[in-house]
Amino acid sequence: MSIEIREYAVEVFAENMLLHGRVHSSRRLTDLVNEPEPYIDLDDVHMYPYAPGALLGLNEHSHGMVNKASVVLMTELNEVAPAGGRADAAGARVAKDAFRVLVHANLFAINANIHLVPGVELGHMLSQAATRFLPVTNATVAPTQPNTQLESFRRDFMLVNTEQISYLGLAEVSPPVAPEAGPDDELIG
Repeated sequence: MSIEIREYAVEVFAENMLLHGRVHSSRRLTDLVNEPEPYIDLDDVHMYPYAPGALLGLNEHSHGMVNKASVVLMTELNEVAPAGGRADAAGARVAKDAFRVLVHANLFAINANIHLVPGVELGHMLSQAATRFLPVTNATVAPTQPNTQLESFRRDFMLVNTEQISYLGLAEVSPPVAPEAGPDDELIG
């Protein structure tokens, strides 16, 4: 049995720039970013500074590494077909309850759904879990700083660095949310 490598086209929102690139892994993206290694390897990297008129120099690289501590958000742009076939998801699925949250994380306000195992409190999960990146779905993101080139955007799935969260507000319990929610979804905050 061979290990199958998947390729993910990702956006990495760091503290002062947006990076587009490709990540190769035999694991799910969520598992990859939560591994203990301090860096994420990226191929075909394009850099976009947040500040208008910022000159970074070389804005395209064939390979680069980003420090996970500086990552605020990571999203999958689109799934690219895996090299050598599609990898199966490892592990069993666990039933979870959906909650609507408002997250403020370095430069961004994020309205999203978070999914928790019944009986697990969010505070306990954030402080005790080994996960550094919190998966959220149905996310609408707005920049919180003026004079930036960033605009509001929406993503079906994203990973938020828990070390970058300055505030997290939890709304009332909602029924399970389908991943394909419409544009009229209620925002909190």
